[in-house]
Amino acid sequence: MKKKKVLYVLIFIICLGSLGYGNIQYKLKLEDKAEAAKKDLEDQCAGSKERKESSTMPDVSALTKNLPENAQEVIAERWKAGETVKVGAIGSETTSGEDSWGTLFQQKLQAAYGKEHIEFLPKGFKNEWSITVIKDKKYQPLLDQRLDVLLIEPFLLNDNGKINIRDTLASLDILLADVKRANPETVVLLQPPNPIYKPRFYLDQVNQLKRYANEKGMAYINHWSAWPDQESEELKMYVNTENHQPTKKGEQLWADDLADLFTGK
Repeated sequence: MKKKKVLYVLIFIICLGSLGYGNIQYKLKLEDKAEAAKKDLEDQCAGSKERKESSTMPDVSALTKNLPENAQEVIAERWKAGETVKVGAIGSETTSGEDSWGTLFQQKLQAAYGKEHIEFLPKGFKNEWSITVIKDKKYQPLLDQRLDVLLIEPFLLNDNGKINIRDTLASLDILLADVKRANPETVVLLQPPNPIYKPRFYLDQVNQLKRYANEKGMAYINHWSAWPDQESEELKMYVNTENHQPTKKGEQLWADDLADLFTGK
């Protein structure tokens, strides 16, 4: 009888142990399943976030397809590295300021790329001759930003009738050397100032700038092709005939043409 009691106790203990061990194993399995489910959920969320970011990020190759190859490359490098692309501009007073082509262009640029991905840094000089701008190096703070792309509008219109075109282009040589010293990787794009109604000597100066760009192997943005013909009365709607500055309509046209270049339109 005593042996039976001992046997019952042993059986009872074994049963409890089995139940306890089974319960522990069951809990471990549940924990494993919960951990696996949590990981799956995290992976799904991460994938969803990546897909969302991918869908909201613009296609930089499509945006830059109209730009020169070296400009495409430098922008793509910054884009891939997650760095802000810096685009600068140097020129006459229409380059910066309220309602200028520079301000309008900036709005279009940031709308296409995203404000966090691209920065536009314009520097305009009102009524300044090329030789004085170069002499005082008033553009140096802009160059110190280590720009990726720089639009340069040599001061042909400011210089017209006052400074010989040879001196204007010599000043441009000095500016380009300063750009290279500041950042050898900066891609420079040359563009003329706005057209004027029935140009004479000014047209010859613009043509000399085109030749200069060709001889140097530099990109030349011929935005004049987007304006009405210089001999037509229609141009007066876009350029003030008294001071030769673009009207609001002219500023918008200039900005739109550059924006098309930089956004693949």
